[in-house]
Amino acid sequence: MPKAKKEFPRLGEVPSQVRKLAIKQLHVAWKYFQERGFGFPRFKKYGQFKSLLFPQFKENPVTNLHIKLPKIGAIPINLHRPIPAGFAVKQVRILRKADRWYASISLQCDVSVPDPTPHGHPIGVDVGLEKFLATSDGVFVKPPKFFKELL
Repeated sequence: MPKAKKEFPRLGEVPSQVRKLAIKQLHVAWKYFQERGFGFPRFKKYGQFKSLLFPQFKENPVTNLHIKLPKIGAIPINLHRPIPAGFAVKQVRILRKADRWYASISLQCDVSVPDPTPHGHPIGVDVGLEKFLATSDGVFVKPPKFFKELL
């Protein structure tokens, strides 16, 4: 990438993490093509990429009115819900759908979830055609015949 940035100075305008993820996306498409043997990855023309991913932030980029993205700056947003206390912004994906741009924000919170204690009598359930329901306790339920009953 450093050589490419020297040769093409406009690459310096794009955040480095976005460039790395675009190259990774291209490698995944090429690997998928080689495994399948068809579905050659197409080159994207100007304006054909539908999303950008900003994978990490030093501080919270979201305020009530703006989202601050590296090398792009503060962009006005319509924040539908405030970010809850204790949550940190993990990544932001900027998506283009139809004629608008949307920001999908992934949050992270360290929460300790207790292990559930098993209680009651566990049973296994199987759903089939001949027997509508069969449990591990030996209960069989015939399939309902709604149409025949209506006739």
